[in-house]
Amino acid sequence: MIEQSNKEGSAIDRSKPPRNMPLPEMLWPVVVQQQIEWAGGLLPVDLIEGGGQDLVRIEWQFPAGSWHESKPLLAALTNRMLQEGSVGHNSKQIAEQLDYYGAYLHHEGGVHRSMVGVYCLGKHLEAVLPLVWEIIFQPTFPEHELKTTIQNRLQELSVSRNKVSVLSRNRLMGLLFGPQHPYGYSTREEDLLSVTVDDLRAFHQQFYTVDGLRLVVAGGNTHQALLKLQRSCPAELPKGIVGASSHSVGISAQHTFDQGPKAHPSVDRASHAESTGPAESAGLAESVSPAESVSPAESTSPAESASPAESASPAESVSPAESASPAESASPAESASPAESASPVESTT
Repeated sequence: MIEQSNKEGSAIDRSKPPRNMPLPEMLWPVVVQQQIEWAGGLLPVDLIEGGGQDLVRIEWQFPAGSWHESKPLLAALTNRMLQEGSVGHNSKQIAEQLDYYGAYLHHEGGVHRSMVGVYCLGKHLEAVLPLVWEIIFQPTFPEHELKTTIQNRLQELSVSRNKVSVLSRNRLMGLLFGPQHPYGYSTREEDLLSVTVDDLRAFHQQFYTVDGLRLVVAGGNTHQALLKLQRSCPAELPKGIVGASSHSVGISAQHTFDQGPKAHPSVDRASHAESTGPAESAGLAESVSPAESVSPAESTSPAESASPAESASPAESVSPAESASPAESASPAESASPAESASPVESTT
C-alpha cells in the first residue's frame, strides 16, 4: 500500500521516519535585579522584561510555605484567606474593585514559599497596587469567611479523592517521606476543621513580613511598573522574626506536625537539610513541586536514608560515583543490604 501510494505521487513516505529538524534558538528572558526604597530600608525586586502588551504581573514572595507551619494547612489557608477581608475592605469590595480595573489576584502556597501575585494593565497599576499592599499586609481573617473557605476546601477534597492522579501521588509521597512530613502529608478533614482564626493571624504575623520578602515584576514596560510600585509602597511594613535564614530550609522546634504519628526517621527535616545544604534547599525546591524539588537518588531509597552508618559517612554522601550509578540507586536488594552499601570495594566496582 505504501509503495502504491508513492508511485501515485504521495508527498509522504510512511516507511521512513521524518528527518530531524534543528531546534530553534531559545531566547531566555533577562532578569535585572533592582531595589525599591521604603521607610525601613530596601526591598529586592527582580525585573523580567517581556511582551509587547501593556500587561504587568507583580509577585510578592514570602518564606511562608508549609515547611514552616506548626500544624497542618496553616500556610495554605493563610495564603488563601488574604483576599477575604482587609482593614479597609471586605471580600465583596475587594472583588468588585479588582474586577472594575480588570485585575486578577493570584495566590499560591507552596512547601517552602508562598506567593501573592496580581495581573493588571500598566495604566491601572496605581489604582490597584494600594489595595494589594493592604490585602497582603493588613488582612483581618473574618471568622465567617474562614468557615466558608473550609467548607469549599472540604468539597474540593472529596472531589480530588476520586482522581487516580491525586491518590497515586499522595500514596507515593507518603511512602517516600512519611505522612507527617510536609512533602508526604495528605490533607485530612480533621486538620481543616482544627484551624482557627487565631492560628492564621499568628502565622501571618510571623512570616508575612519584609524579612525574606522578594518582589518580581514581569511584563511590558517593567521600569514604569517599578516606579509605580515604589510610589505605592506603604511607609510602614511589618518586620517579623523571620530573617535571612528563612530562604533556606527552616529548622526549628517544628520538625514534625503536632498531630498524628511521628514522622518517618528517613525524612527527618534536620537530616534533609544537612544532606542538601542551605544553598540547594533554597533554590529550585522553593518554586517547584515536592516531587521535583527532591533528588530521586536521595528520596527513593528508605534503607539508605534511614541507615545511621550511611548518613554519618561523608564519603558516601558526596561520592559522585555512588550518586551517579543507576544500578545502585534503583536496586532494592543492593540499597537494603548493609554489607553491600558499606563496602567501598563493591560500591565502586
